[in-house]
Amino acid sequence: MFVPKRAFIDEEALDYPHGRKILRRLKQQGETDITVMPSGGRVTSIPGSTPGDAYRQGKMSLVVRVLGRMDFPTCRPSADYALPITTGCPGSCEYCYLITQFGRKPYLTVYANVDEILDRAAQYAAQSSQNITTFEGAASSDPVPTERYSGALESAIEHFSDRSDSRFRFVTKFDDIEPLLSLQHSRHTLFRFSINTEKVCRDFERGTPAVKHRLKAAARVSDADYPLGFVIAPVLLTSSWRRDYRALLESVVETVGDTPVSFEIISHRFTDAALRKIRQIFPDSDLPLQKSRRMRRTGRYGHGKYVYPPERLADVRSFFEQSVGDLFSGASVDYVV
Repeated sequence: MFVPKRAFIDEEALDYPHGRKILRRLKQQGETDITVMPSGGRVTSIPGSTPGDAYRQGKMSLVVRVLGRMDFPTCRPSADYALPITTGCPGSCEYCYLITQFGRKPYLTVYANVDEILDRAAQYAAQSSQNITTFEGAASSDPVPTERYSGALESAIEHFSDRSDSRFRFVTKFDDIEPLLSLQHSRHTLFRFSINTEKVCRDFERGTPAVKHRLKAAARVSDADYPLGFVIAPVLLTSSWRRDYRALLESVVETVGDTPVSFEIISHRFTDAALRKIRQIFPDSDLPLQKSRRMRRTGRYGHGKYVYPPERLADVRSFFEQSVGDLFSGASVDYVV
């Protein structure tokens, strides 16, 4: 359970009932040093004598702000748009893309104007030419660890439960999900868990629950009648990757049985910026980051990233589509990238 060591609250956030509720929850807990900042103030007092120490201290820090820009980025292939209800994650997975996205500011952020954010989502859906517009609540965060303070997921789930023109989805590695199970969701929220093999989790994930605990939480989510999905990411092609990922899928079957589930498969990739940052924060990391074994591809924003060659990605796609077809009834592989 995430308990921030320190919290920085923008004074503008206290103009919102949601912001005042977050402050009350932090005070009631009594384990967090709280600082109220001037409106628009910068967070500059997180300690750390080395990049690794600053990163870890940032992960123990919570910031409460008001989201200003209401332009939601697209979020393909997961959803039509990202829904920015939180940012950051207290976990310290060595492969995480947030290392570069928030490398200098690894703290977690929650927003006091969540109702305005959801109203903006309703506008996006109303203006869309699609019958159903989908919103991703975990594009730049894991929203579950901060939920006990923010209530952002509760607000979003209940908002989308009443919408016929839009759907919500989010993904988590954490299992502190009990408060969400009794919410009215109308099956309009896809509740997903990010999972990986025992070897990948043991070697490269830090500060997250074991996969067996995530799977137990997934079973409780299924019992609460949410649509259920799994994101397997990043797929790392070790010497035993087929055996290891087959065992992972078998563990999912043992846990959720015949429950219809969806899978999203994301292969490992990295950028030059990520390579530099990982070596700073995790100097002893064994994460496979050899450029010579990858192909450089230019992303949609012009940044180069190193991905598995097409023939290896084709192997990944074939393996997961066949394995899911063999092991599950009614399951789908939504995409493999």
